[in-house]
Amino acid sequence: QGGSFQANPPFVEESMQLMSETIDAVLSYTHEHDPPLATSFVIIVPAWTDERSHEMMKESRFCKRQIVLEKSQHSYKSGAQHSSLQQYHDAGFKTSVFFLQNRKGAEKWPVTDMRVRMIQKAFTEWK
Repeated sequence: QGGSFQANPPFVEESMQLMSETIDAVLSYTHEHDPPLATSFVIIVPAWTDERSHEMMKESRFCKRQIVLEKSQHSYKSGAQHSSLQQYHDAGFKTSVFFLQNRKGAEKWPVTDMRVRMIQKAFTEWK
């Protein structure tokens, strides 16, 4: 039925490759569906540019945009925030944010400069 989704997989190359392949298959299916279904993914992964998963997302026919967050310019909320005194941690590496969408998804949820700035701000609010 399509939809707009966010993905932040485990930072393990094999998992990120499988996620990339799965998202590409979902976007292909929803693009070719009759009628096409609006589908969009925002994917947050380390900017490991020498890894195959990063290349797969960057070169996907569905990649509408990619931004890179410098390691000194953003932070993450701890997965253990319920039991940790420190809820936010500075990122120890650059992060890539990919916007993968089929045509209908790009029409319904366009990746505008304003939306990109909002995402960038969300990663830096706690710095």
